[in-house]
Amino acid sequence: MRVTWAAALWTPPHTLLLAQVDEPRWLTALAADVLASEDLPGVRGPTAAARSLADAWAVRTGRTPVCVMQERLFRLDRVIPPRPAPGHCRDVEERDRALLTAWCAAFNAEALRRPGPRRSCGGRRSHATRAT
Repeated sequence: MRVTWAAALWTPPHTLLLAQVDEPRWLTALAADVLASEDLPGVRGPTAAARSLADAWAVRTGRTPVCVMQERLFRLDRVIPPRPAPGHCRDVEERDRALLTAWCAAFNAEALRRPGPRRSCGGRRSHATRAT
């Protein structure tokens, strides 16, 4: 039987992703390897593992880590189908651009904490539909 003690993924310039780390010595080994670079932009993962890695990074670099976002993971036990909505789908048209751009910008501002429209908010008419 194989057992996974720890897993991590880092594709610079993105943040390091940690899975559950069940064996602290693997986090120490990971920290030694990853912390050889001061270019680590951040870490995401279970709170205790992320905090441990950030603390090790602080000791090595003399810099202070800052928590910028905490996330939670929820499990879905069952799906309750939604009531049918009135209307029908149609291809998006040029007249829909302002509305879709505003929706995309509002989503980015709220969910991604990135204000204003992004490149993904204004293009690709042929791939979007909306109910009318």
